[in-house]
Amino acid sequence: HRALNEAESSLNKVIELQGDSAEAYALLAQTKMPKDRNPREGLTDALKALELKSSSFHLYLVATAYYNVGDKAKTK
Repeated sequence: HRALNEAESSLNKVIELQGDSAEAYALLAQTKMPKDRNPREGLTDALKALELKSSSFHLYLVATAYYNVGDKAKTK
C-alpha cells in the first residue's frame, strides 16, 4: 500500500505540472483500482485518460475500472 500511495502522489504531481496526460491518468487509475483503495476514483481517472486519448489500452482500462466498481454491464 505504501508503494501505491507514493505512486499516486507522484502521478498527481506529474498531472499538476504537465497538465492533461492520458498516460499519467491511466497509471493513476491503476493505483486506485484495487478494491481496498478507491476504485470509483480509479474509474474517474480511467475515463479521463480515455477522453484525452482514445486507444484500445484506454478502453480496456475503463472496462477494468467498471469491473472493479462492480458494474458488469458497462464492463462489456
